[in-house]
Amino acid sequence: MTKKIKILGRIPNNLKNRILNIRKDDFSLNESIGFWVDYSNFSIPLGSTFNSVEHNNIFFNINASLKFVTDNSFLEMEGIEEGYKTIAFIFFKDDLNILTEIPIIQSWYDNSKNSFDTFFYKTMDLIN
Repeated sequence: MTKKIKILGRIPNNLKNRILNIRKDDFSLNESIGFWVDYSNFSIPLGSTFNSVEHNNIFFNINASLKFVTDNSFLEMEGIEEGYKTIAFIFFKDDLNILTEIPIIQSWYDNSKNSFDTFFYKTMDLIN
């Protein structure tokens, strides 16, 4: 079974820095990229690995893990939760130029987004 999440855009640096200041003990977030995630149809726990990214109908293999999830409260969540819009910090083991094409937006409702579709995919093993 494959699960996919829709990425609305990357979070701006000032928001990332604000979250990093709150979570001073978590150095892995500094090396991660923060994304605005649209409503999810399922839950994905922290530590989950994403296997591929689709950007404008082009697929790329990735090796990325979910490091931190929050909402507008900045409190840690146990993962991307079903039915919620979230901010997710994802660590990528490889540099991917495609990630720079995902626009930086100010919020989940930012209308300045470019016309694009980006999804991260997680292939579930039988245990999950």
